Amino acid sequence: MALEPQNPCRFGWISCSLLSVLLRAWLRTLPLALGLLGAGCTPAPATPKAFCSADSDCTSEETCVADLTQGSSYCSRTCVRDSDCPSDQACRTGVPAKLQTPELMVCIDRLRSCGAEELCNGLDDDCDGVIDGPACKPIASCLDDVPCGGFVCSPVANQPSTICVAPIPAKIPDYSRCMQDSDCRNGVCEVGRCSPLCRPALSGVRTCPNDSACARGVGNGTRPGYNVCQLGCEEPRDCTAPDQCVWRDVFGGSEDHAFVCAIPPTQLRSLGESCARGAPGMGDESCGSGLCYDRFCTRPCTAVGADCSDVAPGAKCCLQQLRYGAKEYSHYVCVRPESTCG
Repeated sequence: MALEPQNPCRFGWISCSLLSVLLRAWLRTLPLALGLLGAGCTPAPATPKAFCSADSDCTSEETCVADLTQGSSYCSRTCVRDSDCPSDQACRTGVPAKLQTPELMVCIDRLRSCGAEELCNGLDDDCDGVIDGPACKPIASCLDDVPCGGFVCSPVANQPSTICVAPIPAKIPDYSRCMQDSDCRNGVCEVGRCSPLCRPALSGVRTCPNDSACARGVGNGTRPGYNVCQLGCEEPRDCTAPDQCVWRDVFGGSEDHAFVCAIPPTQLRSLGESCARGAPGMGDESCGSGLCYDRFCTRPCTAVGADCSDVAPGAKCCLQQLRYGAKEYSHYVCVRPESTCG
């Protein structure tokens, strides 16, 4: 594919004065151009790459990428998410030239230009030939993998905040069932599945797969606050054992909440045990199900008449309003026998 960029100078290749003259001829034979990556003119790439001019210059599993902000072209694999790429690359969208041609996700270099500061991120940020030297600066309080370069964001136990760490050579792919922390790239299996950390959705833009929600990860209580992509649910039968449909808030997400499939921590209160919303340590956070309502730990249910006997003898299913500040959620939940529905 060829590419006719609308504003060549913004791509920052070598010098902007030359780019407008050279770019059209250079890209005429290239199949894909990555023109969404730069803002302003950047230095020449720190590590020059071999030039390719067409997909035929690459292996059958790769495509020829024109990386405009780096001023280079190179063979790269297609991808769906960052974990599909080598640690020094990220999965980004290319811009094809032909109209009505689907966009293509490819692995591109994470390091866009040399910087003055060396961060602990698995990349040679200052281009001194050393990756993460002894004086590198840790990246703390990350919400997801975005600021971590070649590293991943992880809620390391007994630390005050999340931090970017080197990924574990994982045995389990993201969003798959795990048995222990070491199964996952970021060392987190608390909710029962390996999954990258995520940030609250902004302006309606999803940060997790369509079948998942970004909600707080709840485990043994030794990790700093974090969110992780978890399968969404509306009722117990939406989840597969040992998962349960639990109510979770969103760390840093104001009063946002969601029902998700996760393994409830065993050290928290079980269904039917007493709790008290508004009392420190006695509200939602005290229940394994994540929902303290009607003075006991409860769960979602299907509709009026649904079985709630596992919560308490005589418990019934009612449509209730769950209020958190200015947020209000309407859900069927199990309540006490004497409670009024609605």
